[in-house]
Amino acid sequence: DDAQEARLMSTVENAVWAADGNNTDKPVYVVYSTECAWSKRLFEQSRQLADKVQLRWIPIGATAAPDVVAARSSSSVAGAFSGKRVIPADLSKAQRGVDYNSGVMNSITYQLRPHDRATNFVLPSLIYQTAEGLKVVAGIPANLEAMANDVVSTPEKAGIQPAAIDLTSVP
Repeated sequence: DDAQEARLMSTVENAVWAADGNNTDKPVYVVYSTECAWSKRLFEQSRQLADKVQLRWIPIGATAAPDVVAARSSSSVAGAFSGKRVIPADLSKAQRGVDYNSGVMNSITYQLRPHDRATNFVLPSLIYQTAEGLKVVAGIPANLEAMANDVVSTPEKAGIQPAAIDLTSVP
């Protein structure tokens, strides 16, 4: 239903995500771990999508997750996957962002419960808007090009500032 889709979309929009790609009005939210081999594979395979969509990487509980939360850039995502850590100046603030994102993962799992009784959250998980409605993909899409073509333009989402940035700024 539309209300449920709006809640799920709001959950990921307001997480602490790192922007990756130029087409900001076609966001694809990716819940992932920097220590997940499948997430790393998605990152590597998605390099050709930069002009088609903007992947918004939402890091959860991994050693390098605070690096990504602090920098919020595609280079921080790449660095985390390659093992090149850049320890944030304010590590406690970055950790609060990671903790917030872990809550996002739990919220998504809860919101999808009526549709999917899986007890494990699959990494990576992608969430994006299509002409048919909100789509959630667990794992790497079989055809990334087709996935990118399915994402509809939502200009109002281009410049959004996640609420989690302000919510995690102070202890």
